[in-house]
Order: sequence, then structure tokens, then C-alpha cells
Amino acid sequence: MNCDNELILKVSNMYYENNYSQDLIANKLYISRSKISRILTEARKKELVEIIVHNTVGRNSFLEKAFAKRFGLKKIIIAKSNMNSDFDNVIELAYQYFDLIVKENTTVGISRGKTMLAFSKKFTQHRDLTVNVVQLLGALSQVGCSYEEFEIATQLCSGYNGTCHYLLSPFFCKSNLALMAFEQIDINKDAINYAHKANIIVGSVGDITEERIKNVWKDCISPNEIEKLYKNKIVGVFCGNFYDIDGNLLDMYFTKRIVGIPISEISAKEDTICIASGKNKVDAIVGSINGNLFNTLITDENTALEILMHPELKKK
Repeated sequence: MNCDNELILKVSNMYYENNYSQDLIANKLYISRSKISRILTEARKKELVEIIVHNTVGRNSFLEKAFAKRFGLKKIIIAKSNMNSDFDNVIELAYQYFDLIVKENTTVGISRGKTMLAFSKKFTQHRDLTVNVVQLLGALSQVGCSYEEFEIATQLCSGYNGTCHYLLSPFFCKSNLALMAFEQIDINKDAINYAHKANIIVGSVGDITEERIKNVWKDCISPNEIEKLYKNKIVGVFCGNFYDIDGNLLDMYFTKRIVGIPISEISAKEDTICIASGKNKVDAIVGSINGNLFNTLITDENTALEILMHPELKKK
């Protein structure tokens, strides 16, 4: 395809400088989206556009090799610590790694939480790639009526072509009858079907403290089951499932009524990515590694050192 340089530069400026999506450019210039994609490719071939990646986040390859040697993880990515930016560095590397492994027609299941919200907000540049995104967990609407689950899935999907599949349900149901009813709603049935087909799962681990139980879980868990958490020395939660330091999942009333796919299926996916950092999450990460809840870990070097020195960490 041969286009005049004026058109190529116009399209390139709209895409790279103004952050317009290819669909928006196509509508404004009355050109098909496929042709916009070809014009952007030609811009790089003609060297009218130069793409430079400024990778300011370093990785600790020594610690990555230590993890790879000791554990059966598919991938370990460890960001070098940089003053107070450990969390931001981890999110940046997670974004880069995800964008590297995602392929045409990939289906991605994404969890909830502050880490996932920060991760999803990295997807501001649109890639011409068909990627379907499915919300793995229903809404924890009790927490300040925040529906971040929808925002996370929508934001991630906006970085690609494809469709976002929502779970229009509470995080869990109070009865089997309610669970069956929510799972039979067409939009939820569609989301669950896509979750079964997901190639990539992205989530984080939550630490278990009295404060988090009080602010996040108290409306989901009965007083008897809260006591059960303490009795079994639960250290973390992954996709709504609680576990101890050895990675043993706690059999609880409410986890049997979570709308979505079971944790055993989530952990068995081709790429199950855990993004987690911070001293407060060390026990939760150790327990999840011991329990083989994911196969890819993205963290920072300070957290990684704490994990490696943890007395309860098992060697694979």
C-alpha cells in the first residue's frame, strides 16, 4: 500500500500524539480501520515514526534466577527497588509482561482489588489486537458501594479490541438457589463461559488482618466463619479463596457460593499471573506459592528477599 506522506503523518499524529483510537481516526477521516492499521505500519517502514521504549524499571535477574531454581514457577519477574516506587515499578513490569504475552483472540480473566485497579489503568494506549476480557468476581458492593470490578475489566479491555464480559452479580450468594439464579442470567452465563475459556488470569493476593476482615469481609462472612479464619491461621485470599501458610484452601460456606469458576480451574490456566508487593503481603504470597495457586509472580526485590527468607516457604 502506497500512501502520501501527508496522510501518513496526519494519521500518525492523531494516533501517537493525540492518543486517538484507530476506530476514532477512521471515523474522522472516513477511512476503514483496517486501512488505518496499514498506514501506521507503513509509517514505521518509511521511518516517519520512530518508537522508543524508555524502560526505566530495572529487574533483579539474580533474584529471578534464585526463584526459578527453587520453585516451579513458569515465570518470575522482580522489579529493582527504587525508593518509594516499588509498587509502581511492579505495576509497570506487569503491564509490560502482559502486553508481551497477550495474543490475538486471547481471553483474559481479571480479579479485583487496588492492585488490579492500578494495573488496569496502565492500558491507555490502544492496540489493534482482539482481546476479550472477563470479570472473574462479582461486586463487593458492601464496601462503600464501590463497583471497581466493572471499572477494572472495562479499563483493561479498552487497551485492545474485543469485548468485555461482566458478572452482574454479588461477590457471593447467600443460598444455592440464589447462586443458581444468578448463574442462569444470560450476561452472567456468558461471562462464566468465557472464564472457562480464559488463557490468562490476572489477580493479586490479599493479606488477612483484623482491619481487612472488619472493612472488607465482615458482610460476607458470618461471625462463626471469621472465628474459623483465625483458628486455621489463614494468611491470604486469592480470587475469593482463603488459605493458610502451607497453601491449604479453607473450606468455607461462602466460597462454595461465589459466582464464577472454581479456584482449581483458575490455578490450572496456561498463565495465572499474581501481581503482589509489600511487606504486608509476604505471608500471603508465601502461602500462595506453597499452594501452587498461580504460575507467574511479579513482585519487587524487597518483597522477594522477604519471601526467600521466610521459614515457612517450601522448596519445590
